[in-house]
Amino acid sequence: QHSNDSLAHLKLKFASKANPAPKVRVLSNIKEHIKISDEMRKKEEQRVKAEERRQNQQLRQRERAAYRDRKMSASYLE
Repeated sequence: QHSNDSLAHLKLKFASKANPAPKVRVLSNIKEHIKISDEMRKKEEQRVKAEERRQNQQLRQRERAAYRDRKMSASYLE
């Protein structure tokens, strides 16, 4: 026996009303979609590479500063 007044049924009914957007998109021009997604992927790769370069540069600067400080301390102690 199935009841339309059950809690599960009410939850499903309200969930379907809350999100009426279709779950499947139909792409009219698949080549354009592929081109756009490739461009987005390339931009993301460039962003990641730039961030990695920035982090490496900051690390090198910190290492150089630490080396200079050690060198100055050693020469000062002598």
